[in-house]
Amino acid sequence: MDRAQVKARVETYIRRAQNGGTAEDPNFDFKREWMNLTEEKGLYEFLKDTAALVNTLGDDGIIVFGFDDNTKEFKRAVFSDCGLRDETDLNNKISSMVDRPFPVYLYDEEIDGNPVSIIHIPYSADKPHVVKKYKKIKEQSPKSPELENVIFVRRGTASRIANKFELDQMFFDRMHLLPDYRVFVSRLTIKFCSENPEGVKCEIRLSIENAGARVIGIKALKVDFSIPGIPDTQWNARYVHTHDLATPGRQPIATARIRIMPNTIADGLYLLFLAPDSKLPIDNSFPLKELIKTLNSADESSININYQIKLTSGETLRGTVG
Repeated sequence: MDRAQVKARVETYIRRAQNGGTAEDPNFDFKREWMNLTEEKGLYEFLKDTAALVNTLGDDGIIVFGFDDNTKEFKRAVFSDCGLRDETDLNNKISSMVDRPFPVYLYDEEIDGNPVSIIHIPYSADKPHVVKKYKKIKEQSPKSPELENVIFVRRGTASRIANKFELDQMFFDRMHLLPDYRVFVSRLTIKFCSENPEGVKCEIRLSIENAGARVIGIKALKVDFSIPGIPDTQWNARYVHTHDLATPGRQPIATARIRIMPNTIADGLYLLFLAPDSKLPIDNSFPLKELIKTLNSADESSININYQIKLTSGETLRGTVG
């Protein structure tokens, strides 16, 4: 489901609500406004709602912020209301707090001239997605017990902890509904070094597993990531080298073609990045040698890499690897 299809579905559900019909279903949720995702209470509730939608059988999950399905009224909502910077921040929160994280996509749109914020959660065959820690925080009872490894699911229009029957459904779905395109990306190593006096080279070694039903051909790959203690970075992949390519050495990623058969792992995909093509500032206030030292001393587990894989078939696969 692309952005235009998501917006069309949102418009349909809003029209249904305005005409007195059922507004929500197990894969669709309305919220009057954004919760504060910089605070525990808001973040826990967001994780519960998104994990419940992705764990529920059926269509892609959608959350709409900015429409009250009880009063049938709009309330202006934009993503910045939640306190995070962008979609990358949002996916990093999920990646750090969910076992087998799932991607979400953010769309700020207008419906009948009213700003609404939409979260799109694509169908996942990788159920169940487990929230590592969850706590229901209430003002009258701030010391609620913290739960670990919780599996949420939508039951009707509410998010609940999954029962045995619902868990069995998830595992059946996982075993019998194999999508055409499905990949698991793992980071093997990440290393930084000086390329020249004006820049930094980053080398990431990845492992890509094709767990889908079709052969995939990788046409291009783009990543972005941030590192604790370093100014915001955004690196664009320009070159790729893998042992599977016929010509050794660097090749422009636009001409590289990497084919991975179903149930096969491509181990040893190297991505090289140069800081001059990024937003990473290189100046006298942060000397290059100190920058390299800080980069390489960073805890690798704290570096979440968001990737986009463009396939020769025209599909684009997105996800996060921590």
